[in-house]
Amino acid sequence: EITNLVITGLNDTDDDFRKLADFVSGLSNRIPMHFSAYYPTYKMTNPPTRLDRLYRAYDIAAEKLDYVFLGNVNIPDKSDTVCPECGAVLISRRGYAVRIINLNDGRCTSCGRETGIVQ
Repeated sequence: EITNLVITGLNDTDDDFRKLADFVSGLSNRIPMHFSAYYPTYKMTNPPTRLDRLYRAYDIAAEKLDYVFLGNVNIPDKSDTVCPECGAVLISRRGYAVRIINLNDGRCTSCGRETGIVQ
């Protein structure tokens, strides 16, 4: 599982997102990838991560990875784990609340796909 803090001006280009997705997918397309929003604090003053950059990171990574998430933001449907086969929500996340919904013994209960998720 990988978390990437997207920082404006440092690693927020399409090329940055593509290189990361290519590297991770070369290991396994099942590795979960989190793109987290940056907010300025203390001595680091780069502007906060723009939402359009997070969406772009998500879209680029989702072309190659089965499990992509956005963090440090409240965007419905971009924090949930969905089945890559049928799109059913497997794990729902709202803030710190996490619920397993359509997952049984590592399989999607909607289509039966083996997800690689360990419960």
